[in-house]
Amino acid sequence: MVGDTISTGSSPAVLEESLSATIDQHGRFWVGQRDRIVLFDELGRYVETVGQAGQGPLEFGAFPGPLYLDPNGLVHIFDPGNSRETIVDDHLALVEDRPIPWGITQVAPLKGDHTEALVADMPAPERIGHPLHVLSDSGIVRSMGARTEPGILDRRKMRRTIATDGLDLIFSADRYEYDIQVWNSSGQLLRTIDGDHLNEIEPRPGGYTDENPPPNRILGLSYVDGRLLVLLRIRQQDWLQHMEERLWPNGSMSLAPTGFGLHGVYDTRVDVLDPESGTRLASVENQLAFLGFAGNDVLFVNDFTPVGAPRVGFWRVTYSSSAK
Repeated sequence: MVGDTISTGSSPAVLEESLSATIDQHGRFWVGQRDRIVLFDELGRYVETVGQAGQGPLEFGAFPGPLYLDPNGLVHIFDPGNSRETIVDDHLALVEDRPIPWGITQVAPLKGDHTEALVADMPAPERIGHPLHVLSDSGIVRSMGARTEPGILDRRKMRRTIATDGLDLIFSADRYEYDIQVWNSSGQLLRTIDGDHLNEIEPRPGGYTDENPPPNRILGLSYVDGRLLVLLRIRQQDWLQHMEERLWPNGSMSLAPTGFGLHGVYDTRVDVLDPESGTRLASVENQLAFLGFAGNDVLFVNDFTPVGAPRVGFWRVTYSSSAK
């Protein structure tokens, strides 16, 4: 667990809820905040704050992220608010700012220092409807993954979850269906992995009700040692007991979690897949509401002390073929 839960809000180690995190080559934890990144050492002690609000060097727009560590030990911080990617070395010095397209929600590295796979909903005519893109120094070099079904484009289908093998393979998952596509960076769809049917009731926009429950969904993917890890959020059977009716500013009534966060509403599950055959090799459930991967085999979660002070926890996933 990282985060100062004792001091007042003036302490730089006091955290808000976090949406992105990564771990560098020294085992340090980089935690995304509203307009900065907070760095903790491998024991969870505060080290430094990286950046502040603004548009200059090492300044960020709202909620920088996602973050990832590249093979050269550099931390990449995506800053959609300033339409750029900030690259920082392990001494916290700025290496480079790169312009990025509008609309990026996910990123993962491919072979080459400046080549990445992106999930983005881009307005350019030649990109519309393609959720997956390959970015290099010269800009977007390829877009793929457009749905072939006729009808109006569902923007929610554009927000896919991705991982790469760090070289050429791109794994892309629908958020609300267990539908994982395997692409190469040349734009070829190699195969599809189909798993459980996640939602008996089709997720709809709007507030939660007993007829529109919080949806089950895939939160993240990670490729580790030839295995594909799939992080899922699964609604608990007694989820209604952890919700309360709430009146929103627009005058509507819907259900919202009681207490702090989604604890009690969801469990999370990690599946271990063979990416070649699609076989599920192992699966484990946990009551913590994990948010995603902070590294190849590390999950992160927003947590709260009994009095509501936020902190961020990191958990390592291990897999043994002898304990399926």
